[in-house]
Amino acid sequence: MPIVTILVLQGHDPARKTELLRAAGQAIEDCIGSPRSGVRVMLQELAPEHVLLAGQIGEQLVQYQVFLIEGRPPSPKAALIAALHTAAREILGVRGDQVRVVISEIPKTDIGLNDGITALAAGR
Repeated sequence: MPIVTILVLQGHDPARKTELLRAAGQAIEDCIGSPRSGVRVMLQELAPEHVLLAGQIGEQLVQYQVFLIEGRPPSPKAALIAALHTAAREILGVRGDQVRVVISEIPKTDIGLNDGITALAAGR
């Protein structure tokens, strides 16, 4: 069920963006233990004039928004944050201070899964 949205500034090479998508999916599998079939990763590009970072318009950034079903212990989430941070720096060449990872835990009653049932009803 993990859902990841990656926000980046426009202008990155398409092959790098594909690599970043794959790296995020792999990080979810490796750190959280989610099966590949349940992982969703999307990348959205932002126009430079739509970004303000540290008071500067158009500054490079990568922000991951990660939605997980509630209940995971802190250590896998910390590993995921580190892996996503590293992927952005290595693949896109951004600085560490230009990367943020935000994890939101969703109650089992508030996420729909296969066939439109909640995670709670699915026994998650």
